Amino acid sequence: MNTPRRTSAALLAAVLLCAPVTIFAREASVGKPSVLYAEPFKDAVVLQKLSAATTVKILQRKGGWSKVQHQQNEGWVRTLDLRLGKAAEGSVVADTFGLATGRSGSGNVVATTGIRGLDEEDLKSANFNAEQISLAESFRIDAPVAESSAASAGLQTHSVQYFDAETETTGTNNRHD
Repeated sequence: MNTPRRTSAALLAAVLLCAPVTIFAREASVGKPSVLYAEPFKDAVVLQKLSAATTVKILQRKGGWSKVQHQQNEGWVRTLDLRLGKAAEGSVVADTFGLATGRSGSGNVVATTGIRGLDEEDLKSANFNAEQISLAESFRIDAPVAESSAASAGLQTHSVQYFDAETETTGTNNRHD
Protein backbone atom coordinates (compact mmCIF):
# COMPACT_ATOMS: atom_id res chain seq x y z
CA MET A 1 0.00 0.00 0.00
CA ASN A 2 1.01 3.61 -0.48
CA THR A 3 0.44 4.58 3.15
CA PRO A 4 3.11 7.35 3.25
CA ARG A 5 1.65 8.95 0.09
CA ARG A 6 -1.91 8.77 1.38
CA THR A 7 -0.81 10.18 4.72
CA SER A 8 1.06 13.02 3.01
CA ALA A 9 -1.90 13.80 0.76
CA ALA A 10 -4.31 13.75 3.71
CA LEU A 11 -1.98 15.98 5.74
CA LEU A 12 -1.64 18.45 2.87
CA ALA A 13 -5.41 18.54 2.38
CA ALA A 14 -5.95 19.14 6.10
CA VAL A 15 -3.41 21.98 6.14
CA LEU A 16 -5.01 23.64 3.12
CA LEU A 17 -8.50 23.34 4.58
CA CYS A 18 -7.38 24.78 7.92
CA ALA A 19 -5.18 27.51 6.44
CA PRO A 20 -6.32 31.08 7.03
CA VAL A 21 -8.21 32.78 4.22
CA THR A 22 -5.42 35.34 3.84
CA ILE A 23 -3.37 32.76 1.93
CA PHE A 24 -5.91 33.12 -0.86
CA ALA A 25 -6.22 36.90 -0.55
CA ARG A 26 -5.83 39.03 -3.65
CA GLU A 27 -3.40 41.93 -3.75
CA ALA A 28 -4.58 45.39 -4.69
CA SER A 29 -3.44 48.96 -4.34
CA VAL A 30 -5.28 52.01 -3.14
CA GLY A 31 -6.08 54.14 -6.21
CA LYS A 32 -6.56 57.42 -4.35
CA PRO A 33 -6.14 58.57 -0.75
CA SER A 34 -8.61 56.56 1.29
CA VAL A 35 -9.59 55.54 4.81
CA LEU A 36 -9.45 52.13 6.51
CA TYR A 37 -12.61 51.77 8.63
CA ALA A 38 -13.31 49.27 11.45
CA GLU A 39 -16.68 48.38 9.87
CA PRO A 40 -18.10 48.71 6.32
CA PHE A 41 -19.81 52.05 7.04
CA LYS A 42 -18.76 55.65 6.42
CA ASP A 43 -19.44 56.58 10.04
CA ALA A 44 -17.40 53.69 11.50
CA VAL A 45 -14.24 54.18 13.52
CA VAL A 46 -11.28 55.23 11.36
CA LEU A 47 -8.37 52.81 11.83
CA GLN A 48 -5.88 54.37 9.45
CA LYS A 49 -5.58 56.76 6.53
CA LEU A 50 -4.21 55.14 3.38
CA SER A 51 -2.32 57.07 0.74
CA ALA A 52 -2.58 56.38 -2.99
CA ALA A 53 -0.53 53.37 -4.18
CA THR A 54 -0.62 51.69 -0.73
CA THR A 55 -0.58 47.91 -1.21
CA VAL A 56 -3.31 45.92 0.57
CA LYS A 57 -4.68 42.37 0.50
CA ILE A 58 -8.40 41.97 -0.19
CA LEU A 59 -9.87 39.45 2.25
CA GLN A 60 -13.60 39.81 1.69
CA ARG A 61 -16.20 41.87 -0.19
CA LYS A 62 -19.54 43.11 1.09
CA GLY A 63 -21.63 45.37 -1.11
CA GLY A 64 -19.51 48.38 -2.05
CA TRP A 65 -16.90 47.59 0.62
CA SER A 66 -13.80 45.39 0.69
CA LYS A 67 -12.24 44.04 3.86
CA VAL A 68 -8.49 44.48 3.48
CA GLN A 69 -5.30 43.86 5.39
CA HIS A 70 -2.59 46.52 5.50
CA GLN A 71 0.42 45.78 7.70
CA GLN A 72 -1.09 44.75 11.06
CA ASN A 73 -4.51 46.33 10.46
CA GLU A 74 -7.59 44.68 9.01
CA GLY A 75 -10.47 46.93 8.08
CA TRP A 76 -12.86 48.09 5.40
CA VAL A 77 -12.23 50.32 2.37
CA ARG A 78 -14.64 51.45 -0.33
CA THR A 79 -14.18 49.02 -3.22
CA LEU A 80 -14.14 51.89 -5.71
CA ASP A 81 -10.96 53.18 -4.01
CA LEU A 82 -9.07 49.97 -4.84
CA ARG A 83 -7.24 48.89 -7.98
CA LEU A 84 -6.30 45.27 -8.55
CA GLY A 85 -2.62 44.71 -9.29
CA LYS A 86 -1.77 45.29 -12.94
CA ALA A 87 0.79 43.56 -15.13
CA ALA A 88 4.10 45.32 -15.62
CA GLU A 89 4.42 47.37 -18.78
CA GLY A 90 6.26 45.59 -21.52
CA SER A 91 5.42 42.14 -20.19
CA VAL A 92 3.81 39.45 -22.31
CA VAL A 93 0.66 39.67 -20.20
CA ALA A 94 0.42 43.45 -20.58
CA ASP A 95 1.08 43.27 -24.33
CA THR A 96 -1.54 40.52 -24.77
CA PHE A 97 -4.03 42.48 -22.65
CA GLY A 98 -3.41 45.55 -24.83
CA LEU A 99 -4.04 43.56 -28.00
CA ALA A 100 -7.20 41.96 -26.64
CA THR A 101 -8.71 45.22 -25.42
CA GLY A 102 -7.32 47.71 -27.91
CA ARG A 103 -5.60 49.52 -25.03
CA SER A 104 -1.88 49.78 -24.57
CA GLY A 105 0.61 51.94 -22.71
CA SER A 106 0.12 53.65 -19.40
CA GLY A 107 -2.95 55.55 -18.31
CA ASN A 108 -5.34 53.07 -19.90
CA VAL A 109 -6.41 51.26 -16.74
CA VAL A 110 -10.14 50.73 -16.41
CA ALA A 111 -11.58 49.91 -13.01
CA THR A 112 -15.11 48.73 -12.40
CA THR A 113 -16.98 47.26 -9.50
CA GLY A 114 -20.36 45.65 -9.17
CA ILE A 115 -22.58 46.64 -6.29
CA ARG A 116 -25.96 45.08 -5.86
CA GLY A 117 -28.38 47.62 -4.54
CA LEU A 118 -28.86 48.50 -0.91
CA ASP A 119 -27.90 46.27 1.97
CA GLU A 120 -29.76 45.91 5.26
CA GLU A 121 -27.58 48.50 7.02
CA ASP A 122 -28.34 51.11 4.32
CA LEU A 123 -32.07 50.55 4.77
CA LYS A 124 -31.86 50.74 8.58
CA SER A 125 -29.97 54.03 8.48
CA ALA A 126 -32.17 55.64 5.79
CA ASN A 127 -34.03 58.83 6.71
CA PHE A 128 -36.87 60.65 5.00
CA ASN A 129 -35.65 63.76 3.22
CA ALA A 130 -38.47 66.00 1.95
CA GLU A 131 -35.98 68.27 0.17
CA GLN A 132 -34.67 65.38 -1.95
CA ILE A 133 -38.22 64.22 -2.73
CA SER A 134 -39.07 67.74 -3.91
CA LEU A 135 -35.90 67.84 -6.01
CA ALA A 136 -36.75 64.49 -7.64
CA GLU A 137 -40.31 65.65 -8.33
CA SER A 138 -38.99 68.85 -9.93
CA PHE A 139 -37.52 66.76 -12.76
CA ARG A 140 -40.92 65.23 -13.60
CA ILE A 141 -42.53 66.19 -16.91
CA ASP A 142 -45.96 65.33 -18.27
CA ALA A 143 -46.59 62.88 -21.12
CA PRO A 144 -47.09 65.45 -23.94
CA VAL A 145 -43.77 67.16 -23.12
CA ALA A 146 -42.00 63.77 -22.99
CA GLU A 147 -43.52 62.72 -26.32
CA SER A 148 -42.51 66.03 -27.91
CA SER A 149 -38.94 65.66 -26.60
CA ALA A 150 -38.74 62.09 -27.87
CA ALA A 151 -40.05 63.10 -31.31
CA SER A 152 -37.58 65.99 -31.60
CA ALA A 153 -34.76 63.54 -30.77
CA GLY A 154 -35.90 61.26 -33.60
CA LEU A 155 -37.17 58.50 -31.32
CA GLN A 156 -40.01 56.30 -32.50
CA THR A 157 -42.95 55.00 -30.49
CA HIS A 158 -43.20 51.21 -30.06
CA SER A 159 -45.95 49.21 -28.45
CA VAL A 160 -44.62 46.88 -25.74
CA GLN A 161 -46.55 44.03 -24.12
CA TYR A 162 -46.52 43.97 -20.31
CA PHE A 163 -47.96 41.73 -17.64
CA ASP A 164 -49.95 43.24 -14.79
CA ALA A 165 -49.48 40.88 -11.85
CA GLU A 166 -52.40 42.34 -9.87
CA THR A 167 -55.05 41.81 -12.53
CA GLU A 168 -53.18 39.06 -14.41
CA THR A 169 -53.99 40.67 -17.72
CA THR A 170 -51.73 41.56 -20.60
CA GLY A 171 -51.91 45.04 -21.99
CA THR A 172 -49.78 47.41 -24.00
CA ASN A 173 -47.59 50.25 -22.98
CA ASN A 174 -46.13 52.84 -25.33
CA ARG A 175 -42.48 53.74 -25.00
CA HIS A 176 -39.90 55.64 -27.01
CA ASP A 177 -36.60 54.18 -28.24
